[in-house]
Amino acid sequence: MDVMVHSSSFLLPYNPAEETKYALVVLNQNLPRFTPLLWEHATLRLCADGGANRIYDELPLFFPHEDASSIRNRYKPDVIKGDMDSIRRDVLDFYVSLGTQVIDESHDQDTTDLDKCILYIRDSASSLESSR
Repeated sequence: MDVMVHSSSFLLPYNPAEETKYALVVLNQNLPRFTPLLWEHATLRLCADGGANRIYDELPLFFPHEDASSIRNRYKPDVIKGDMDSIRRDVLDFYVSLGTQVIDESHDQDTTDLDKCILYIRDSASSLESSR
């Protein structure tokens, strides 16, 4: 029988001696309560298009005593990628105004938004390696 090993060490406080880097992909699902911690530790933050709505709507709920607009400004995705069928126009406009890169792949209906995000991560990692 195969044994599955799981590590959540990336949730521990930042240790500069460790070079572990990871990307966070937010999908159009309810956010877990540890999302802010994941967000802070990620080096790349992507939203599959509907995931941007979740960040915009749900992250302020984790900080009820803070201003919602300051939370939204603080938790800005680096990239929103997908076929743009789920993201609300107001959310898209908000993140574009903050400088978030938006990659519209509405022409590609053969892959899911998650697939599109994973390919972006793979290509980003490849370009970083080749530039060294």
